[in-house]
Amino acid sequence: MPRFSQVEPKDVREKQIAARVKASKKRDNLPIWEGKRGIECPVIDLPLTHILLRLGNGRTIDAQRYAIATSKTFTQIDGSESVPATKEIFNSDNEGNQDSQDHQYELLVVEAKKTSGRVGHQDLMQIMETEGWLETDRPVVTPNGVLINGNCRVSAIEFLLRNGTSIPKIDKHNPSISVKVVPTPPANEASIDELERELQLGEKGKLDYDWIQITTDMMRKINNFETHFKTQNVKDPYGDAFKEVHSMYSHLEAYKKQSDMKEWIQARILLEHTLEQIGKTGQAYSLKIPQQLFKSSIELMNKGTRKLWWTRNATVQLRAIVQVMLQVSLASKAKKELRYEIEEIKSIEDLSKMLESCIKSGSVEKKTIEKPGAGGKKSKHTKLLVVILNDTAAEKTGKAIRAAGADIREGNDDKDLENKPMKKLEEVINNLRYYSEAMERAKVVKTTINNDELKTLFEEIKNTVDKELKELE
Repeated sequence: MPRFSQVEPKDVREKQIAARVKASKKRDNLPIWEGKRGIECPVIDLPLTHILLRLGNGRTIDAQRYAIATSKTFTQIDGSESVPATKEIFNSDNEGNQDSQDHQYELLVVEAKKTSGRVGHQDLMQIMETEGWLETDRPVVTPNGVLINGNCRVSAIEFLLRNGTSIPKIDKHNPSISVKVVPTPPANEASIDELERELQLGEKGKLDYDWIQITTDMMRKINNFETHFKTQNVKDPYGDAFKEVHSMYSHLEAYKKQSDMKEWIQARILLEHTLEQIGKTGQAYSLKIPQQLFKSSIELMNKGTRKLWWTRNATVQLRAIVQVMLQVSLASKAKKELRYEIEEIKSIEDLSKMLESCIKSGSVEKKTIEKPGAGGKKSKHTKLLVVILNDTAAEKTGKAIRAAGADIREGNDDKDLENKPMKKLEEVINNLRYYSEAMERAKVVKTTINNDELKTLFEEIKNTVDKELKELE
């Protein structure tokens, strides 16, 4: 469905906003604007028809790519299909176009319906329907009405209005909200990104970004900073840009060290290459991607490089294996996370064994390619071709991969019997930690747990632990 509001033309929006800013005596503060902190700004009431959803919103970049890749449409009020999503639809030059606004609204509604990380595990529609629009929700707009933050919340309001749902403190006949207006038009997108980031740190009901959105944002920011640093003749523009972006994410545990962030970006690049090879370019947003499969693959490459056994051919082999594993995972035939099979690989022999399992299952084919060389001689090399799997082939391949993983694990265990008991205990500790996290999650969403069954299992664990402790005496 399209937006509830039909947006006004740019000149109408700018004139109305300027008049209301001039008449307003109400003031608020922005954490930062154009590099300066603690900036005072006017507060006005603004009709939703004068507010634009920002096409450059970091949360929807990957959703836009998916919409473009699949020529996504939506159903209009009269039952007809909308124009398909294209690059032009999401071009910021077309921000005031109703078709662009309607497509962006569709993407933001999906985000607004997500609950992970939100207060009380509620989606934004539930929060808005219960609490209504609060003064603390006041977003920021540019002088021509483009939202810098609060895009999901405004979309949630329009969704509820479209469905005839009453929202406390919102007039359904003439919906408007209180907004802060930046004192000057933004110099560039970097100014908006900087303010958006600061504002989101304290937003109630804010949805956590997933790793796809985070890595997209990281790479986009690195590119922007690198371009800026090149104009400043900085000696290492990419390196400085990387450090600058890392400082924005180092508060998150997964990206605490620069090496962590580098590995996650490499994992994302590997994902995009994999999707391209299996015919799903631009679809990362819509798929249930086993993210740790890609992180573990990068960790394997880095460890192999440090131990001097990794080669260019090893990279080719790993890419083929990951393309197969992703297909098996997307077909729900993995049974367990296949990253565990990647983590079993300790040598080039292990890698070759895993590849061989894919070849024998029919998911990878070897093809000999001849190329003309010097002096009229022909050179030969082997190319790996990954097959697009149907459900039956994915299930067969999943079994072959798991069997190969077990063989590799057994072979490596025999080489390290001294440390095997300790590693098994560490696995138990990790599983207990995951148990605690699952219990906390169950409490948050108020899921009923059979405590008696848990007590029985814990009693069994306790008896086993007592028995093993006696063996150590």
